[in-house]
Amino acid sequence: MSLVDTKYRYTIDNSTFALQLYDWENREYDYDDSWDMEVLAEKCAEDHFRNHDGWERRSWCDGNEPLLVYIWTSEDTKVGYEVYLEYEPSFSVTKIEE
Repeated sequence: MSLVDTKYRYTIDNSTFALQLYDWENREYDYDDSWDMEVLAEKCAEDHFRNHDGWERRSWCDGNEPLLVYIWTSEDTKVGYEVYLEYEPSFSVTKIEE
């Protein structure tokens, strides 16, 4: 299981990145399909968070504002999306010894 650079490019804050996905999740996304584009925007935000210090963006991590992700669909055309970071609560349990 390894990360691979894909053909997909996205821009956040005037910096453009190649989307990196695990080889098993790399597939073709249809730029004309709204569902595919939303999934692709989510993948770009996840890549930014994990591989490009996106976790340092406090306002996004606090859920106060969305991350603006622009996906390049051609050399001169990009489509913008607002991506909100959501957390799922997780719980850890330890028995109390009395």
